[in-house]
Amino acid sequence: MEVPAKQLAPFAVALPAEFTLLKKMHELPEVVADIATSYEVHRLAYYAQELAKAVHHFYKEAPILSISDQALMQSRIQLVFAARNILGQTLDLLGIGKRDVM
Repeated sequence: MEVPAKQLAPFAVALPAEFTLLKKMHELPEVVADIATSYEVHRLAYYAQELAKAVHHFYKEAPILSISDQALMQSRIQLVFAARNILGQTLDLLGIGKRDVM
C-alpha cells in the first residue's frame, strides 16, 4: 500500500532513530552502485539486515499511533511506508519473496 503524493504532509524528524532510519534508506542507491562495480553481492544482504535493524530501532523508540501531534504521526507513517518500500526493493534485488502482511 502506498500513500498518494497528494496526501503527503511536510516531513518532520524529531528523534535520532528517525534520522538514522532516513540515512540508512538513503544509502540504497550507493550500495547498489558499489555492488555493480565490485560484484560484492553479499553487501546487499548486509544492507537489508542493517535496514531491518534500523526499522526495528525506530519502531521501538518512536511511538506512531499513540502520539497527539498529528503532523508528527503522519511523518512517522510516511517513514514506515518508505522503509517498507525500500526493504521490499532490496528483497526483490536479492530475489527473496516478501509477505504483504505479517
